[in-house]
Amino acid sequence: MANGNERFGYSDASRAEREIGLILRDHGMDRSKVKQMVVLGSGLGDFADGYMDAEKAWQPSGPVKIPFNQIYGKFNGGGVEMLGEGVPGHDRSLIIGPLNGSTDGSLVMAQSGREHPYEGVSTRRSTFWLRVAQLMGVQDLIGSNAAGILTPQTLKKNALMLMHSDMDFGGDNPLIGQNNEDFGPRFPHRADSYPVETRDIVKRLAEEMGIALDEGTYVRVSGPNYESTEDVYRLRHLVEEMWYQGRVENDPRFQKFTKATVGMSSTFENMVAQHASQSERYPAFQNRAYLSVATNYAAMLGPDGLIKGEVLKHAHVKQSADEVKNHIGRLVQGVLLELRKKVA
Repeated sequence: MANGNERFGYSDASRAEREIGLILRDHGMDRSKVKQMVVLGSGLGDFADGYMDAEKAWQPSGPVKIPFNQIYGKFNGGGVEMLGEGVPGHDRSLIIGPLNGSTDGSLVMAQSGREHPYEGVSTRRSTFWLRVAQLMGVQDLIGSNAAGILTPQTLKKNALMLMHSDMDFGGDNPLIGQNNEDFGPRFPHRADSYPVETRDIVKRLAEEMGIALDEGTYVRVSGPNYESTEDVYRLRHLVEEMWYQGRVENDPRFQKFTKATVGMSSTFENMVAQHASQSERYPAFQNRAYLSVATNYAAMLGPDGLIKGEVLKHAHVKQSADEVKNHIGRLVQGVLLELRKKVA
Protein backbone atom coordinates (compact mmCIF):
# COMPACT_ATOMS: atom_id res chain seq x y z
CA MET A 1 0.00 0.00 0.00
CA ALA A 2 1.20 3.52 -0.79
CA ASN A 3 2.23 5.96 1.89
CA GLY A 4 -1.04 7.13 3.41
CA ASN A 5 0.44 10.58 4.09
CA GLU A 6 1.29 11.29 0.46
CA ARG A 7 0.00 14.74 -0.54
CA PHE A 8 -3.31 14.51 -2.43
CA GLY A 9 -3.27 10.77 -1.91
CA TYR A 10 -5.54 8.47 0.04
CA SER A 11 -5.27 10.25 3.42
CA ASP A 12 -6.04 13.69 2.02
CA ALA A 13 -8.94 12.31 -0.01
CA SER A 14 -10.33 10.55 3.07
CA ARG A 15 -10.01 13.76 5.08
CA ALA A 16 -11.80 15.73 2.39
CA GLU A 17 -14.54 13.10 2.06
CA ARG A 18 -15.24 13.24 5.79
CA GLU A 19 -15.25 17.05 5.81
CA ILE A 20 -17.69 17.19 2.90
CA GLY A 21 -19.88 14.60 4.61
CA LEU A 22 -20.10 16.82 7.72
CA ILE A 23 -20.96 19.87 5.62
CA LEU A 24 -23.72 17.97 3.86
CA ARG A 25 -25.08 16.62 7.15
CA ASP A 26 -25.23 20.11 8.64
CA HIS A 27 -27.20 21.23 5.58
CA GLY A 28 -29.65 18.34 5.92
CA MET A 29 -28.22 16.26 3.09
CA ASP A 30 -27.17 12.62 3.05
CA ARG A 31 -23.68 12.03 1.62
CA SER A 32 -24.70 8.51 0.57
CA LYS A 33 -27.06 10.07 -1.98
CA VAL A 34 -24.13 11.56 -3.96
CA LYS A 35 -23.79 9.11 -6.84
CA GLN A 36 -23.09 11.38 -9.81
CA MET A 37 -20.38 13.88 -10.70
CA VAL A 38 -20.00 16.51 -13.40
CA VAL A 39 -16.66 18.18 -14.16
CA LEU A 40 -17.54 21.63 -15.44
CA GLY A 41 -14.95 22.74 -17.95
CA SER A 42 -15.29 25.85 -20.11
CA GLY A 43 -18.21 24.35 -22.02
CA LEU A 44 -20.29 23.69 -18.91
CA GLY A 45 -19.37 26.61 -16.70
CA ASP A 46 -22.97 27.67 -16.05
CA PHE A 47 -24.42 24.19 -15.55
CA ALA A 48 -24.66 24.50 -11.76
CA ASP A 49 -26.57 27.77 -12.05
CA GLY A 50 -28.97 26.55 -14.70
CA TYR A 51 -29.58 22.99 -13.56
CA MET A 52 -28.71 22.87 -9.85
CA ASP A 53 -29.84 26.34 -8.69
CA ALA A 54 -26.36 27.24 -7.49
CA GLU A 55 -27.47 30.83 -6.94
CA LYS A 56 -29.51 29.45 -4.01
CA ALA A 57 -26.44 27.91 -2.36
CA TRP A 58 -26.80 27.55 1.41
CA GLN A 59 -30.49 28.40 1.34
CA PRO A 60 -32.65 25.66 2.92
CA SER A 61 -33.77 24.34 -0.48
CA GLY A 62 -30.50 25.03 -2.27
CA PRO A 63 -27.22 23.17 -2.76
CA VAL A 64 -23.99 23.61 -0.82
CA LYS A 65 -21.08 25.42 -2.42
CA ILE A 66 -17.65 24.52 -1.10
CA PRO A 67 -14.61 26.43 -2.41
CA PHE A 68 -11.58 24.22 -3.01
CA ASN A 69 -9.63 26.40 -0.59
CA GLN A 70 -12.06 25.59 2.21
CA ILE A 71 -10.97 21.96 2.04
CA TYR A 72 -7.33 22.69 1.24
CA GLY A 73 -7.22 24.84 4.36
CA LYS A 74 -7.59 21.68 6.42
CA PHE A 75 -4.33 20.42 4.91
CA ASN A 76 -2.12 23.42 5.57
CA GLY A 77 -0.24 21.60 8.27
CA GLY A 78 1.14 19.50 5.44
CA GLY A 79 2.11 22.49 3.35
CA VAL A 80 -0.63 22.62 0.72
CA GLU A 81 -0.35 25.77 -1.34
CA MET A 82 -3.66 27.58 -1.47
CA LEU A 83 -5.27 28.52 -4.77
CA GLY A 84 -4.74 31.83 -6.44
CA GLU A 85 -6.85 33.33 -9.19
CA GLY A 86 -8.07 30.67 -11.58
CA VAL A 87 -8.56 30.56 -15.32
CA PRO A 88 -11.58 32.62 -16.47
CA GLY A 89 -14.61 30.32 -16.63
CA HIS A 90 -13.33 28.04 -13.87
CA ASP A 91 -14.98 28.82 -10.53
CA ARG A 92 -12.89 26.46 -8.32
CA SER A 93 -15.62 25.11 -6.08
CA LEU A 94 -17.77 22.05 -5.47
CA ILE A 95 -21.53 22.47 -5.78
CA ILE A 96 -23.46 19.54 -4.32
CA GLY A 97 -27.21 19.26 -4.47
CA PRO A 98 -30.20 17.87 -6.35
CA LEU A 99 -30.51 18.11 -10.11
CA ASN A 100 -33.43 20.05 -11.53
CA GLY A 101 -36.08 17.59 -12.68
CA SER A 102 -35.00 15.00 -10.12
CA THR A 103 -37.49 13.40 -7.74
CA ASP A 104 -35.51 10.48 -6.29
CA GLY A 105 -33.45 12.37 -3.70
CA SER A 106 -30.16 11.79 -5.52
CA LEU A 107 -27.43 14.42 -5.31
CA VAL A 108 -24.91 15.57 -7.90
CA MET A 109 -21.38 16.77 -7.18
CA ALA A 110 -20.44 19.45 -9.70
CA GLN A 111 -16.75 20.29 -9.83
CA SER A 112 -16.93 23.87 -11.06
CA GLY A 113 -13.57 24.45 -12.69
CA ARG A 114 -10.25 22.67 -12.74
CA GLU A 115 -6.72 23.11 -11.54
CA HIS A 116 -4.79 22.47 -14.73
CA PRO A 117 -1.28 20.99 -14.80
CA TYR A 118 -0.13 23.99 -16.86
CA GLU A 119 -0.80 26.12 -13.76
CA GLY A 120 2.08 24.34 -12.06
CA VAL A 121 0.21 21.69 -10.08
CA SER A 122 0.56 17.93 -10.40
CA THR A 123 -1.99 15.81 -12.21
CA ARG A 124 -2.53 14.09 -8.87
CA ARG A 125 -3.74 17.40 -7.46
CA SER A 126 -5.66 18.17 -10.66
CA THR A 127 -7.64 14.94 -10.22
CA PHE A 128 -8.00 15.13 -6.44
CA TRP A 129 -11.77 15.69 -6.44
CA LEU A 130 -12.26 12.56 -8.50
CA ARG A 131 -10.55 10.60 -5.73
CA VAL A 132 -12.81 12.24 -3.15
CA ALA A 133 -15.85 11.35 -5.26
CA GLN A 134 -14.53 7.79 -5.59
CA LEU A 135 -14.50 7.40 -1.80
CA MET A 136 -18.06 8.75 -1.73
CA GLY A 137 -19.18 5.99 -4.10
CA VAL A 138 -19.91 8.12 -7.18
CA GLN A 139 -20.74 5.90 -10.17
CA ASP A 140 -21.66 8.33 -12.98
CA LEU A 141 -19.18 10.86 -14.38
CA ILE A 142 -19.75 13.45 -17.11
CA GLY A 143 -16.90 15.77 -18.05
CA SER A 144 -16.48 18.61 -20.52
CA ASN A 145 -13.82 20.72 -22.14
CA ALA A 146 -13.41 23.50 -24.67
CA ALA A 147 -11.08 22.57 -27.50
CA GLY A 148 -9.69 23.52 -30.87
CA ILE A 149 -10.65 21.75 -34.09
CA LEU A 150 -7.94 19.57 -35.64
CA THR A 151 -10.10 18.31 -38.53
CA PRO A 152 -11.83 21.38 -40.04
CA GLN A 153 -13.18 19.40 -42.97
CA THR A 154 -15.34 17.30 -40.66
CA LEU A 155 -15.95 19.50 -37.60
CA LYS A 156 -17.28 23.03 -37.56
CA LYS A 157 -16.96 25.80 -34.98
CA ASN A 158 -19.32 25.32 -32.00
CA ALA A 159 -19.70 21.60 -32.75
CA LEU A 160 -20.29 19.32 -29.77
CA MET A 161 -18.14 16.18 -29.89
CA LEU A 162 -18.50 13.10 -27.72
CA MET A 163 -15.07 11.66 -27.00
CA HIS A 164 -14.69 7.99 -27.96
CA SER A 165 -10.88 7.93 -27.88
CA ASP A 166 -7.92 10.09 -26.95
CA MET A 167 -4.24 10.75 -27.51
CA ASP A 168 -2.25 12.30 -24.63
CA PHE A 169 1.01 14.19 -25.15
CA GLY A 170 1.17 15.78 -21.69
CA GLY A 171 3.83 13.41 -20.36
CA ASP A 172 2.33 13.57 -16.87
CA ASN A 173 0.21 10.46 -16.25
CA PRO A 174 -1.53 10.96 -12.86
CA LEU A 175 -0.95 7.28 -11.99
CA ILE A 176 2.84 7.71 -11.92
CA GLY A 177 4.22 7.27 -8.41
CA GLN A 178 3.20 5.07 -5.52
CA ASN A 179 -0.03 3.18 -6.07
CA ASN A 180 -2.68 2.68 -3.40
CA GLU A 181 -4.61 -0.50 -4.20
CA ASP A 182 -7.70 0.97 -2.54
CA PHE A 183 -7.85 3.46 -5.41
CA GLY A 184 -7.20 0.87 -8.11
CA PRO A 185 -4.66 -1.65 -9.46
CA ARG A 186 -1.01 -0.87 -10.14
CA PHE A 187 -1.44 -1.70 -13.82
CA PRO A 188 -4.99 -0.77 -14.91
CA HIS A 189 -6.23 -1.76 -18.35
CA ARG A 190 -7.66 0.72 -20.83
CA ALA A 191 -10.05 -1.60 -22.59
CA ASP A 192 -13.05 0.64 -21.93
CA SER A 193 -11.64 4.15 -21.67
CA TYR A 194 -14.92 5.67 -22.86
CA PRO A 195 -17.58 3.00 -22.18
CA VAL A 196 -19.68 2.29 -25.23
CA GLU A 197 -22.89 1.79 -23.23
CA THR A 198 -22.67 5.28 -21.74
CA ARG A 199 -21.78 6.78 -25.12
CA ASP A 200 -24.81 5.10 -26.67
CA ILE A 201 -27.04 6.74 -24.06
CA VAL A 202 -25.53 10.16 -24.79
CA LYS A 203 -25.97 9.72 -28.55
CA ARG A 204 -29.55 8.50 -28.25
CA LEU A 205 -30.60 11.37 -26.01
CA ALA A 206 -28.88 13.93 -28.23
CA GLU A 207 -30.84 12.64 -31.20
CA GLU A 208 -34.10 12.72 -29.24
CA MET A 209 -33.40 16.30 -28.15
CA GLY A 210 -32.47 17.44 -31.64
CA ILE A 211 -28.91 18.28 -30.55
CA ALA A 212 -26.24 17.78 -33.21
CA LEU A 213 -23.53 15.54 -31.76
CA ASP A 214 -20.30 14.44 -33.39
CA GLU A 215 -18.04 11.69 -32.06
CA GLY A 216 -14.28 11.49 -32.24
CA THR A 217 -10.81 11.72 -30.74
CA TYR A 218 -9.59 14.27 -28.19
CA VAL A 219 -5.88 15.09 -28.29
CA ARG A 220 -4.35 16.56 -25.16
CA VAL A 221 -1.26 18.76 -25.14
CA SER A 222 0.30 20.28 -22.05
CA GLY A 223 -0.19 23.97 -22.91
CA PRO A 224 -0.62 26.67 -21.77
CA ASN A 225 0.21 28.09 -25.20
CA TYR A 226 -2.16 27.41 -28.05
CA GLU A 227 -0.88 25.20 -30.85
CA SER A 228 1.28 26.46 -33.70
CA THR A 229 0.44 25.60 -37.28
CA GLU A 230 3.31 23.10 -37.18
CA ASP A 231 1.78 21.47 -34.10
CA VAL A 232 -1.55 21.14 -35.87
CA TYR A 233 0.00 19.58 -38.98
CA ARG A 234 1.82 17.01 -36.84
CA LEU A 235 -1.14 16.17 -34.61
CA ARG A 236 -3.53 15.97 -37.54
CA HIS A 237 -1.19 13.48 -39.24
CA LEU A 238 -0.99 11.31 -36.13
CA VAL A 239 -4.76 11.30 -35.68
CA GLU A 240 -5.37 10.41 -39.32
CA GLU A 241 -2.88 7.55 -39.08
CA MET A 242 -4.61 6.23 -35.96
CA TRP A 243 -8.03 6.37 -37.62
CA TYR A 244 -6.66 4.63 -40.72
CA GLN A 245 -5.28 1.80 -38.60
CA GLY A 246 -8.59 1.60 -36.74
CA ARG A 247 -10.42 1.15 -40.02
CA VAL A 248 -8.00 -1.62 -41.02
CA GLU A 249 -8.65 -3.37 -37.69
CA ASN A 250 -12.43 -2.96 -38.13
CA ASP A 251 -12.69 -0.92 -34.94
CA PRO A 252 -16.24 0.49 -35.10
CA ARG A 253 -15.13 3.86 -33.69
CA PHE A 254 -12.99 4.68 -36.71
CA GLN A 255 -15.14 3.68 -39.67
CA LYS A 256 -16.43 7.17 -40.50
CA PHE A 257 -14.68 10.43 -41.33
CA THR A 258 -11.85 11.43 -39.01
CA LYS A 259 -12.95 13.89 -36.30
CA ALA A 260 -10.66 15.30 -33.63
CA THR A 261 -10.22 18.21 -31.25
CA VAL A 262 -7.20 19.36 -29.27
CA GLY A 263 -7.10 20.77 -25.74
CA MET A 264 -5.30 20.80 -22.40
CA SER A 265 -7.49 18.76 -20.03
CA SER A 266 -9.83 15.77 -19.60
CA THR A 267 -7.54 12.85 -20.52
CA PHE A 268 -5.77 12.77 -17.15
CA GLU A 269 -9.17 12.89 -15.43
CA ASN A 270 -10.49 9.99 -17.45
CA MET A 271 -7.33 7.99 -16.72
CA VAL A 272 -7.99 8.36 -12.98
CA ALA A 273 -11.68 7.56 -13.44
CA GLN A 274 -10.86 4.37 -15.31
CA HIS A 275 -8.33 3.42 -12.64
CA ALA A 276 -11.03 3.97 -10.00
CA SER A 277 -13.50 1.83 -11.95
CA GLN A 278 -11.15 -1.15 -11.46
CA SER A 279 -10.80 -0.73 -7.69
CA GLU A 280 -11.95 -3.70 -5.63
CA ARG A 281 -12.56 -1.71 -2.44
CA TYR A 282 -13.94 1.55 -3.84
CA PRO A 283 -15.18 0.86 -7.38
CA ALA A 284 -16.43 4.07 -9.00
CA PHE A 285 -17.22 5.78 -12.29
CA GLN A 286 -18.62 2.73 -14.04
CA ASN A 287 -20.54 5.09 -16.33
CA ARG A 288 -18.55 7.97 -17.78
CA ALA A 289 -18.57 10.22 -20.81
CA TYR A 290 -16.70 13.34 -21.89
CA LEU A 291 -17.99 16.09 -24.18
CA SER A 292 -15.67 18.39 -26.12
CA VAL A 293 -16.95 21.78 -27.30
CA ALA A 294 -15.18 22.76 -30.53
CA THR A 295 -14.80 26.47 -29.81
CA ASN A 296 -12.26 27.42 -32.49
CA TYR A 297 -10.08 26.17 -35.34
CA ALA A 298 -6.73 25.09 -33.87
CA ALA A 299 -3.98 27.56 -34.91
CA MET A 300 -6.71 29.30 -36.95
CA LEU A 301 -6.44 26.59 -39.62
CA GLY A 302 -9.98 26.45 -40.99
CA PRO A 303 -11.51 24.39 -43.79
CA ASP A 304 -9.96 26.73 -46.38
CA GLY A 305 -6.56 26.97 -44.73
CA LEU A 306 -5.14 29.65 -42.46
CA ILE A 307 -7.65 32.27 -41.36
CA LYS A 308 -5.56 35.42 -41.76
CA GLY A 309 -5.80 38.51 -39.61
CA GLU A 310 -7.12 36.69 -36.51
CA VAL A 311 -5.26 35.74 -33.34
CA LEU A 312 -6.78 33.23 -30.93
CA LYS A 313 -7.46 34.43 -27.38
CA HIS A 314 -9.09 32.75 -24.40
CA ALA A 315 -11.94 35.28 -24.54
CA HIS A 316 -12.87 33.88 -27.96
CA VAL A 317 -12.94 30.35 -26.55
CA LYS A 318 -15.14 31.42 -23.64
CA GLN A 319 -17.54 33.28 -25.94
CA SER A 320 -17.94 30.28 -28.23
CA ALA A 321 -18.49 27.94 -25.28
CA ASP A 322 -21.22 30.25 -24.00
CA GLU A 323 -23.01 29.98 -27.34
CA VAL A 324 -23.55 26.22 -26.94
CA LYS A 325 -24.04 26.03 -23.18
CA ASN A 326 -27.80 25.52 -23.44
CA HIS A 327 -27.43 22.47 -25.70
CA ILE A 328 -24.72 20.84 -23.60
CA GLY A 329 -26.53 21.65 -20.35
CA ARG A 330 -29.78 20.05 -21.49
CA LEU A 331 -27.91 17.02 -22.74
CA VAL A 332 -25.94 16.49 -19.53
CA GLN A 333 -29.07 16.88 -17.42
CA GLY A 334 -30.85 14.30 -19.56
CA VAL A 335 -27.95 11.85 -19.41
CA LEU A 336 -27.69 12.07 -15.62
CA LEU A 337 -31.41 11.42 -15.21
CA GLU A 338 -31.27 8.55 -17.71
CA LEU A 339 -28.32 6.89 -15.94
CA ARG A 340 -30.30 6.78 -12.71
CA LYS A 341 -32.75 4.41 -14.39
CA LYS A 342 -30.00 1.79 -14.58
CA VAL A 343 -30.04 1.40 -10.79
CA ALA A 344 -33.70 2.21 -10.14
